[in-house]
Amino acid sequence: MEVETLCGENIQVMENAAEFLRRRAEVEADYAKNLARLCRSWRDDVNRRVAERRPQVAAIQKAVVGSTGFQAWMQLLNETELAASVHHALAEKLEQDIRQPIKKQAAVSAAKTKQRFDDIRGASADVQKQVACMEKMRERYELDKKSMEQAHEKVLKSAKGPEAAAEA
Repeated sequence: MEVETLCGENIQVMENAAEFLRRRAEVEADYAKNLARLCRSWRDDVNRRVAERRPQVAAIQKAVVGSTGFQAWMQLLNETELAASVHHALAEKLEQDIRQPIKKQAAVSAAKTKQRFDDIRGASADVQKQVACMEKMRERYELDKKSMEQAHEKVLKSAKGPEAAAEA
């Protein structure tokens, strides 16, 4: 059945899209995790260096922390962490709001399609049985009709037989 094949292909497209989105969500989650790990290692390095400074170099430390280069470096780390959180949120949204509903719909559609085409096949088989039964009945009718016509001819011949004999 072409319609059944088309329905099956549409379900396969939904399943492929769900698989693609699952993999895309994994890539986004891995990317977010790697960005966060990268920032954490550099931020830990900055925090360690600040903690190692002795109190006597506090004035120099304030100058370094207040410098444009240091502020740009911290801004870069902050923006990278923000990008990581955005990619993490995207991964979750892809999974929860897009992939899971598509996957569920594909399963529901597959079940409904299977049920509907099973019903169609069952109804088709019933119709074929009815047609076969009607064909047998038609054949019996034709045989009975032929037998009746032969019997009618015999009756007519036998009715003509005494008349023909009386005329002769």
